Order: sequence, then structure tokens, then C-alpha cells
Amino acid sequence: MQIGSKILREIKDMWTLQVEKLKWLYIFQIVYLLTVYILLRPICDSAMEKLLHRYGYSYITSENMLCFFTKLPVVSTILVFLFVLVIVVFLGIVFSFQYIGTIFLEKGKVSLAGAFVRTCKCIKRIFLERQYACVPLIVETGLFYAGPVLLFFAMNIPTIHYVLKRLIFLKSIKISLFCIAIFCIFWLVRNAYTLAYFFTENSTLKQAKTKSRKEIWKKPIATLGNFFGWSIYATALCGVYYCVIIGIMIFLVLLFTSETMHIAVFCAVQEKISFPLFFFFSLRSITLQIVGNVYYVCNNNFYSVNQERKEKKENRKTVFKVAFQKKYFIGAILFILIVDSFAIYDTIINGKLNNWGKLGKVEITAHRGASFQAPENTLPAIEHAISQKPDCIEIDVQLTKDGEVVLMHDSLMTRTTGISNHVYDLDYDAISALDAGGWYAPEYAGTPIPTLEEVIQLCKGHCKLNIEIKEYEKKPEIVKKVVDLIKKYDFTRQCVVTSVYKKALSEVKEYHKEIQTGYILSSAYGRYYLDKDIDFLSMRASMVTERIVLLAHKYGKEIYVWTVNSKKNALYMSQLGVDNIITDCPSYIKSTLYEEHADPTLLSLLRLSFKYK
Repeated sequence: MQIGSKILREIKDMWTLQVEKLKWLYIFQIVYLLTVYILLRPICDSAMEKLLHRYGYSYITSENMLCFFTKLPVVSTILVFLFVLVIVVFLGIVFSFQYIGTIFLEKGKVSLAGAFVRTCKCIKRIFLERQYACVPLIVETGLFYAGPVLLFFAMNIPTIHYVLKRLIFLKSIKISLFCIAIFCIFWLVRNAYTLAYFFTENSTLKQAKTKSRKEIWKKPIATLGNFFGWSIYATALCGVYYCVIIGIMIFLVLLFTSETMHIAVFCAVQEKISFPLFFFFSLRSITLQIVGNVYYVCNNNFYSVNQERKEKKENRKTVFKVAFQKKYFIGAILFILIVDSFAIYDTIINGKLNNWGKLGKVEITAHRGASFQAPENTLPAIEHAISQKPDCIEIDVQLTKDGEVVLMHDSLMTRTTGISNHVYDLDYDAISALDAGGWYAPEYAGTPIPTLEEVIQLCKGHCKLNIEIKEYEKKPEIVKKVVDLIKKYDFTRQCVVTSVYKKALSEVKEYHKEIQTGYILSSAYGRYYLDKDIDFLSMRASMVTERIVLLAHKYGKEIYVWTVNSKKNALYMSQLGVDNIITDCPSYIKSTLYEEHADPTLLSLLRLSFKYK
């Protein structure tokens, strides 16, 4: 009974610690990682884009990955970014140890500014005393603490899973990595409490290692039980959080979306929150295990005062100095929050900067909007498509007689408007008065033909556009009009431009080289994957073969296929390795592909919740 009550008391104390004492640490960690991500991501993407262009690639694919990543400039760039990441992890973990150590060693309120000052002093001590060996130990400890979370998300984030499958394909490589992992775990276990002694007692790294190994040798069951027990506790807690979040997602999807869109919306939301959840769970896991580490070293006594370690009272000058530093610290945090807010807003409104590789993820494009639910190339079709969360919406554009870019697929408007005229023969006023929806269903009677500008305004911040230029030979000036609209709305990162006219794509690149372009082919003849003005090939699904996909990927081009509306064809295209499927049924095709690759347990839960077969 006494043991049980002691365990319950410790669990209660631990929860109090997390809620009352660690909340500001979690907030700081989130702001810190978010800032690093937002600052480094554009630099990383920009560097990758420049390197891809240098070697004549548009995208990283499975076939060109090995060749690209073995180039000396690419290797050098990756090493630089890895070095920066090591510094980021090092600083974050040092700060966490200082903050948590203060909780256990001192009474009273713990401030972020105070922990920041102590972190600076600690880093200064490391370099002045040349304790450089602690840097790899700190980084490896962080990786070990976040190991289960890293492994889980590596298997569940499609891009990362795909890269790992491609890189770890030989049995010898798997065995080597397994042996390295075992060695690292053994080395970390030997130094299980080294960092806790190093940071809480200001001892040298050698002294901290000696104390840690003596403690483990003296009480092997207690020390290792505490070490691995906290790892299991942190992993289990993250698992509970994940289940709760998935449950909330399912509830909201059931509450706010129609039955036909349940899976499509669920996987779109899951994809968007994967990386934020990864960072959140990694922080929780690392922080909790640091708490357990320091907790054990401090003799299982929360908030106890170590009289030998208690600092002397600071004089007024020092107090003024700390207060001055606190103001600067708070000012820096506010500045970072403002920068983060603008960066997040820019990402949401203008789209992701990274367009250089999907690596195994098949994207879904809604053909002419949701053309099975509303009249094609109209605003209702676009709105329906946006609600189904596709990766992209394909539209067709033509130029009117007076120079307005409007949506229309056919050369003659007979099929959708009943008028036997060409778009380029009529002014916009005449075209805007036409009924583009009555042919589809009575409820859409009177639906006008929209302009490209209206569609960009509707889609900005919501979905990418695949803009197909039609009738270029009759109206070649359409290219400049389209590019001008893309520039006007800063829409470059949220669109691609396609056409059956190769010259039109070359002109797009002349006007704005950052716009991604796709060449539409009905046949599979020609070496178009060598053309620098073409970033991807858009082909009829029946013409695509595995050889075409491999060749295109080898030269850094992607393959889009059209028009795929059946489960059988969608799965076949996915097996061939195409990068984008253009379909009239985006939610159905997205659900089909999700079912094929989803975790069986999660899929069973979704089937039970959404009541589908």
C-alpha cells in the first residue's frame, strides 16, 4: 500500500510539475523550433532549387536521388545544414536542462529570462573549459529521447517513409544501421546521468561521466529502471495524446463534412498536422525524460533546495543587469513571434516554397474543378473542389477578343453554353452574359463563365491551380496575360502552367522562370524530359508506362496523368510511380490511395467511424 501511494503521489507531483512549472518551457520550445523552422526552411528550399537547376533537374525523384545527393556541392550543403541543426538541438537541450535543473535546485518561480542567462553562462563554460565532447553527447541524447517519436513519424509521413525505403534497401545496410543503433544505445546507457550531473553540479564532463557510471554500477536496477521507465512513460503519454488528437479529428470530420468527403478531408488534415505533431511530441518526449534524469540525480525531491548549490544574493548592479537582459529577452521573443506570424501567413496565403520533390507521394488534381458535382470550369465547380481538399485544381483558360482571360475548355462554346462561337471571337461582356451551368443541371442555370482573376482570388490560400493555356495559336498574347495575373497575386508558389503548345511554355519561362510548367502529351514519343523549359509531363493515363516514368524521374521531371476516375486505374498509376493523378472524382481517388497505404489499425478505426467499406 505504501509503495502504491508513493507512486500515486509521485505521479500527482509530476503532473503538477508539468502544468505549473513546465508550461512556459513548452511555450518557449515551440516558439524556438517554429522560429528555426521558418528561418531555415526558405534558405534550405532556395539552396535545393539552385542546386537542382545547376544539374538540370526540376524535381528530386527516386531515380535521380542517388546521383544528385552524391554531388560534392550537394553533400557540402547538406553538411552545412546538418551542422546548423546540431547547433539548434544543442542549444535547445542545454536550455531545457538549465530550466528544469533550476526547478529542482531552487525554490520560487522559474523565469525564462533567468534560464536564458544561465544557458549563456553554461555555453561560455563549455567553451572556456573546452568541454567540447558534451556536444555530440547532448545531440545523441536528444535523438535517443525522441527516438520512438522519430520512428513512428518516419513510418507514417509518406515522404520520409519513401526516402528511407529507397535508401535502406540492402540487407547489409540494415544490419550495419542496427549494429550502430545498438552501440549508440549502449553508449548512452553508460552515460545515462552524465548530462544531469554536468549541468546541475557544474562538474567537468569527465567527472560527470564517472559519477554517472558509478551510480549505474551501484544501483543498476534502480538507475536503468528509472532511465528506461521515463522513456516508456514519455512514449506512452505521446501515444495517448496522438489517439486523442485523432479522435478529435474524426469527430470534427463527422460533424462538418458530408459522408462522401470524410476520408478525403481526414487525410488532408492529417497531412497538414503531421509535422507540427512530430515537433510537439518530440519536445514532450525529450523534456519529460530530462525531467526524469534530473529528478533522479536530485534524490527524488521536488523543489528541494540544495544549500551547497544555492547561489549568493546578487547585488543591485547584478539585479539591474538581469532585469535589463530580461527586457531584451522579452523583446526578442515578441519580435520572433511577429516574424513567425508573418511567415506563417505568407505560407498559408502564397503556398509552400518547397516544390522540388514529392518523393513517393501521389498528389490529386481535381479536373476542371469538381466536374462530377458542378458544371466544369465554373466557380461552383471550383468551390466544390476546394471543399474536397485536393492538392490542385485543373482549369482551362482562353483569351477573349478584348483580352480577358476566362475559363473554357472547348474551342467552340456549344457544349457548355449552347452558343456556336469561339471565345476569341467574342468580347468579355458578351461571354459574361452566357449561361455556363444550365446544360449541367437546372439548379446551375445562369452560372456565368468566370475569369482567371476571379478563380485566383477564390483559390489563393486554399488550393493550388493547374492552369492549362488553350488556343495559343489564335491568341499568343494569352501567355503574358496569365503570367501577369500570377505575378499580380503573388501566386507563383500556388500554381503550375500547362499547355499542348511547347512554345507557350517557353514563353512562360521567359516571362517568369520560377513558374513550374508542364507539357501535355497524348502520345509517348519524343525526349521531352530533356527540355529545360518543361518541369513535368502531363500524359493520357493509357499512354503511361513504367519505362516512361523511370526516364522522366531520372532527368528530374514528374509525370501527371489524366483522366483517372476508377479505383483500378488509380492504384495502377500509383504502382507505376506517377506523381499526380488528374481526376473528376478527387475525394474518391484520394480515399482509394489512402486506403492502400494507411496503417491497418487506423484504417479499421476510420471504417468503423465513417461507416464505409
